[in-house]
Amino acid sequence: MILCGIGVNGHYELNGVQHSYGFAWGAPITIVASLFSMIALAHVCLAVASGRRVTFTDFVTFPNFGQALLTSFLTYLAVVIGSLLCIIPGVAAAFLLFFARFIVVDRGTSAGDAMAFSYRILSANVADLFPFALVGFVLMLLGIVTVIGWILTFPLTALMSVYAYVRIQGRDVVRY
Repeated sequence: MILCGIGVNGHYELNGVQHSYGFAWGAPITIVASLFSMIALAHVCLAVASGRRVTFTDFVTFPNFGQALLTSFLTYLAVVIGSLLCIIPGVAAAFLLFFARFIVVDRGTSAGDAMAFSYRILSANVADLFPFALVGFVLMLLGIVTVIGWILTFPLTALMSVYAYVRIQGRDVVRY
């Protein structure tokens, strides 16, 4: 969110007439940074779920980079288009495509296969996963109230999400 403010903005006066110009680079930079960070976050969460010790390099590792980036972009695009049509299709797209980034990082599939598999998993388990997603969403909303809360709730909801992804497939999550 801090990146949104990056840009150039200038004002000058010439012969009593004020002129201004500007360009905000922050929005495109924020979108690209969020797409990259989602890939690394999925990788780190899957490593934690498997019981592997996470190192700094895991935070800058982008497995299946091209397909993961395409998956993140297409999911983002589907949610935006769905939200423009009406809020409900955007929410449905966000819910049904939520596991796509985990799938593409975990299984190394293509973007289309990951999105289709995410749709199949989530649509088949709406009764089990929608309340889970709702709790994660409420946690994120509560965390946004304060920055400290968001710093705590964002990793928590990410780990909750990967837990749901791993468990819904019948795999076991490491226990400490």
